[in-house]
Amino acid sequence: MTDKLISIHQIPEEEENNVKRGPSDNIDSYLRSLEKLRKCVEFFMKSKPGSHDLEKCKSLFIEGADYLNREFRVILMHNCKPVAPAKLQEIINSHYDLDAISLSSHGSLNSLTSTNSIDAVPELAIEHICESALDKLRLIANWLSEVASNEGRTKQET
Repeated sequence: MTDKLISIHQIPEEEENNVKRGPSDNIDSYLRSLEKLRKCVEFFMKSKPGSHDLEKCKSLFIEGADYLNREFRVILMHNCKPVAPAKLQEIINSHYDLDAISLSSHGSLNSLTSTNSIDAVPELAIEHICESALDKLRLIANWLSEVASNEGRTKQET
């Protein structure tokens, strides 16, 4: 028990450099650091609310989450490729048989059938964002979603 307490108190110092460096070098490592800080915050909220230890962990966690949000935006800005309107129109025209759309007497759409598969027409495929950037965005989004979910459960418990 004493070893666990000592290790929890060391988490902010151990993770501070990684958090301040930001997530761009190694997102996996960065997320592990933030997860340790999140657990540290939970521990101190239960055992030492209002303590200096809690405030230190909490501020470092918030700073790290802010860096992570910025990294998410940077990845999007630097890796998203706009799709030309002509390309979108070409895909729409080749992908859907517009004659297959029928309207009921109420004016609602009954069916929209696809006559071509995007996979069958490779020159029509859109690469809006590269795979490596997409992988990073998924990691960040999943972690942020998990944290938000945990915060929701924590608020319901109190």
